[in-house]
Amino acid sequence: MPYDLIQINTRRRPTRLAFVIVIAAASLWSFYAVRWYIGNTMAEYFNTEENDLELARVARTLSPKDPLTHWRLGQVSQKKLPLDQSPAVLVEYERAVGLSPNDYRLWMTLGIARGQAGELEKAEPALRQAVALAPYYAYPRWYLGNLLLRSGSYEEGFAELQKASEADPEELRSQLFNLVVAVYGNDLQGAVKAVGTSAEARANFATYLLTQNKFDDGVAVWNTLSTEEKKANRVLGESLVTDLVSNRRFHSAVALWNDIPSGSGYKVEEGKIADGDFEESIGGPSFIFGWQVKNVPQMQIGI
Repeated sequence: MPYDLIQINTRRRPTRLAFVIVIAAASLWSFYAVRWYIGNTMAEYFNTEENDLELARVARTLSPKDPLTHWRLGQVSQKKLPLDQSPAVLVEYERAVGLSPNDYRLWMTLGIARGQAGELEKAEPALRQAVALAPYYAYPRWYLGNLLLRSGSYEEGFAELQKASEADPEELRSQLFNLVVAVYGNDLQGAVKAVGTSAEARANFATYLLTQNKFDDGVAVWNTLSTEEKKANRVLGESLVTDLVSNRRFHSAVALWNDIPSGSGYKVEEGKIADGDFEESIGGPSFIFGWQVKNVPQMQIGI
């Protein structure tokens, strides 16, 4: 396949000038590209606990149009600077949001910083934007819920906290229960409403109340569940029975045990021995009010 050979006469002044312009533009582009890369890399691997403000400022200077460098500078400033210098922190977070308006993390940290600075009215829209960008993530809703509680909007605040705890129950559910008890105290009806309609959440809340030695309240919360919901959360119900027995709340334990749907359908009656004639297979550790046949070293035990 033939190729055309293109010859350029570099002795001509316009041609040389064009080459100079191209080389200068390429050099300038390379200079800024390298600066941006260095600044972005510094921000990407920046440790806000160990590194100082000066290093964060260097990264921002090298890459001033990168939202990550402003975000990192805002984070380290928030940790290092006193609270009366919060405007400097907010400026960096606002610049980061302006450069990357679709990143929920930037809106979330901006909302948190505004809340810490006492600017609750400005913090709420920022956190709502974070929730809108990441509706299924736990922490944007968690921080929005906490902000709403601070503003006195308890119903809406706990609605957000419920969704957050459902998204990350392992980390946030116990914290939700702490807030519910702190806000509603002895108002059990309000506390149950704040926990939400989820049967699993209410069953876990009943367990939580027993750990706080609120035995009657824990049983009352368990009794808000329907028969089907109690059956679905039977494991939690059995743990409630065990906790009640270990705290010598035997009557409450018996009432709760009889209320848990079981396969045998056997009910415990006060003043009577369960399975006195050994005709039913209801013994064992799982049946706490029945015969307990346990293994002992070097002994064989049977019925």
